[in-house]
Amino acid sequence: MAFYVIVSLLAISASFVTMMVNDRLSATRQVKTEQASALAQAGFEKAISELRSDYRSNSNWYDGTINGNVVTQGHEAYYDFIPSTNEAKGSFVVTLKNIEGATDKIWIKSVGVVGDSRQTIEAYVTVENPSDWAVKIVMWQKI
Repeated sequence: MAFYVIVSLLAISASFVTMMVNDRLSATRQVKTEQASALAQAGFEKAISELRSDYRSNSNWYDGTINGNVVTQGHEAYYDFIPSTNEAKGSFVVTLKNIEGATDKIWIKSVGVVGDSRQTIEAYVTVENPSDWAVKIVMWQKI
C-alpha cells in the first residue's frame, strides 16, 4: 500500500515540475515576443521620423534619397532603409516599398527580433497635410 502512495506522489510531483517548466518556457517566449514587438515599433517610429524629415526638405519619397541616404527604390519589392540595428537584447531592420509614381505615399515594414522571436509591423503611410508635414498612417498591421 505504501508503495502505491509513494508512486502516486512521485507522479503528482513529476507532473507539477513539468507544468512549472512549461509555464516558465511560455513566460520566457512571451517576454521575447513582447520585446521583439517593441523593437519593431521602435524601427517603425524611426522610419516615420526619417520620412517626415525627408519630406520637409524635398517633398518627395520617390527620388532615390530619403533624408540624405541613397536608397535603392522600387515599387515591386521592399528595399533596405534602416539596416539591422542591434539593441541590448535584440535588433530591428526597416525596409520600404514605394508606390509607383507617388511622391508622398510609401509602405514601411519593420521587423523586430529577440532570440528566436520575430515580430513584424507593416504600414502604408502618406502625407496628410504638406503644410505641417503630418504623416498619416493609412493602414497598419502586425504580421
